[in-house]
Parts: sequence; structure tokens; C-alpha cells
Amino acid sequence: MIKIDVLDRSPVFLFGVKAVFMAARITEVTTRLSSLQEPCWAADVHLIDPEAVVEADPVKYVARIARLAPVIMLTSSTSAFPPWAFLEAGARGLVSRFDESGVFVEAVKQVAVGGLFRPKGEAAPTADAPGEESAAEVGPALCLSRREEQVLAQIAHGLTHSQVATRLGISRHTVDTYVKRIRSKTGAGNKAELTRAALLSGARQVPTPSS
Repeated sequence: MIKIDVLDRSPVFLFGVKAVFMAARITEVTTRLSSLQEPCWAADVHLIDPEAVVEADPVKYVARIARLAPVIMLTSSTSAFPPWAFLEAGARGLVSRFDESGVFVEAVKQVAVGGLFRPKGEAAPTADAPGEESAAEVGPALCLSRREEQVLAQIAHGLTHSQVATRLGISRHTVDTYVKRIRSKTGAGNKAELTRAALLSGARQVPTPSS
């Protein structure tokens, strides 16, 4: 059973998404219309609409919640903050309020076990699409090998280089080499940027060898 706290400005959306989670047997769902309402601190996952955050800086609010439990952000074309600002603040996934119900369920299940979530088939924003962020703002197109994606996924999940080496059955030196290649390809300078790169590459569900 997964406990989820949903913050959204729309009562209709809250009613609908609660029904979706209840049907998926995510049986404990707390809903809020404003960040002024106390969140459920026992929640395993928080689903947050940035436009329901009344604090001056929604990114800081998300960072505070993300220190306690995984956060999934509801994306919106009307938000004053780009989605990647919330990822860098610690959010573990992005979903659109217009996504199908199965996407919400998959996202919650994925981040509840420490994973990252980006809807399958979603392309990184490009400068060619009106109203979207430029490639420079979201990072370069990624072309990672299967092993690099495996390493990136583990690093983004919080593992140290030594832990990644043990899990993948390779040496610490080899992991260091892969990370250098990943940084070179993605331009990632820190762990937050590596997490963002993992989302962009879709590396959240890359299979790893059995331990």
C-alpha cells in the first residue's frame, strides 16, 4: 500500500485523481487545495501542482517536501517555473494533468520505490516547438550506451560509485570511467544534473544484473 498526498488547485482534479489511486489500491490518499494546508507527513509520495503553492518560491517549497518523501510534479504550460527547476530541487518525476490515469499510477509506484519517472515516449523539449524550453536550457540530446544508462540510473537513485560497482558487478574504477563519459555527454556537473539527465534519457527503468 502506498500513501500519497496530492496538492492541486482544482477540486475536480482532486476528486478524479483520488478515484484513480483508490481503484489502483493506493488506498490512503490525502488531498489539499493549497500549500497552506498541512501536508500528510506520513505520505510515501507527494504529487504537487506548482500553481497550488502559495509561497513566494514554489521551488523552495518542493525542495523542502522532497527532503521528506519523493515528489512528482504536475506540469503546466501556465507555470512561471520550468519543470527542470523542480527536478533540480529534488522532484523525482513529471506528469501532465492531462495524462491518462495509468501514467499517474505508474509514476507513483515508480518513485515510491526510489525510482525516477518520465512518461514513455516523451521527448526532451526542443527550441523548434513554440513555447518550449530551448535545448540549451534542458541539456543536450543524450546518446548513452546501455551500460552508461545503467550506471546513470543507479547514481540518480542515490547509490555511491562503490555501491554501483557492487550492484553491476564491475570495478569502482570502471564506474568512475562511465560517470566521466556520462558527464561529458550530458554536461552534468553535479548529482542534481545527473538526476535530470537520467530523466531526459529515460534511464529510470534500465534492467540491472541480479545481485
